[in-house]
Amino acid sequence: MKAFIQVMLAVAFTALLSVSVLADKDKVKKEITFVDDTTVNGTVVKAGDYELKFNEQTGEMNIMRGSKVVAKATAHVETQSARSKATEYRIVANELVSVTLGGSNKQLVLSSSSASGSQ
Repeated sequence: MKAFIQVMLAVAFTALLSVSVLADKDKVKKEITFVDDTTVNGTVVKAGDYELKFNEQTGEMNIMRGSKVVAKATAHVETQSARSKATEYRIVANELVSVTLGGSNKQLVLSSSSASGSQ
């Protein structure tokens, strides 16, 4: 009986672990460091270390420091031909335009209203 309970607990734990892995399939978390103050969708983000969180299903990207959301933007994923070794970002006129995710061939392209209106 004890062995049966141990097996059932192991099966339940494995099932729970599988569900949590599947739940995070469309979510991305990356560390990002801004060398200079940068604007993200109209919000100025001070230079420093942040965590980037992106939900592929909703297109919502958050720049976070600790548990606080510092800036939000909408983005979409574009697939590149080659994998990037490191997380990199592209800034045009002090506005964050895209983030290339290290270790993958995905690039997050921001669709911020302030970046599309100015040139």
